[in-house]
Amino acid sequence: LLLVANLGYSFGMPAFLSHGIVHLRDLGHSSAEAAFSFSVLAFSSLIGHFVVAALGDHIEPKLIWAAALLVSGVGFVLAVHATGAVGMYSCAAFMGLGFGSVIPAMMTVPANYFGATSYPSVVGIILAFGTTVGAIGVYGSGYGYDHFGSYDGPFYLMATLCVLGSVVLLGIKPPRRGVAPILVATASSHS
Repeated sequence: LLLVANLGYSFGMPAFLSHGIVHLRDLGHSSAEAAFSFSVLAFSSLIGHFVVAALGDHIEPKLIWAAALLVSGVGFVLAVHATGAVGMYSCAAFMGLGFGSVIPAMMTVPANYFGATSYPSVVGIILAFGTTVGAIGVYGSGYGYDHFGSYDGPFYLMATLCVLGSVVLLGIKPPRRGVAPILVATASSHS
């Protein structure tokens, strides 16, 4: 379920970083304006890190991750219609805040759910999966643009994946430790 929750971020972040400036230029922004919007995205990402640092000990990290995905999803929807300076900087701010909040929350949930011993393996799987999905997102977004002349479809897909991930996160529960040994003991006592 953590891999499903990670789809929107892993698919969307590299794709937007790779294609966002081209998309913004297609909407009529200059190269300089589009590049500056990425500075807004980076600054907003830093703010997202601070938000998680301030709230992470008081709010369950999966809830922060879920909220961050929703914020990122709003950023993708805004990116489709990012005409004018307000639209462009709004999409950059939402994406940056969302992306910046996802990373520390995403790294905390596996530790809380699986413990220190399993943490490296779980995070390794999440990051390997995310890197693969990210490559697919970058390629798929370019393919969509080349064949349909727009990034609208890929960006809406990314927004949908962010919402899906948020819903999944709201429904997950930590694994129950010790269930398997109890079942084995119960099964062997009835033999």
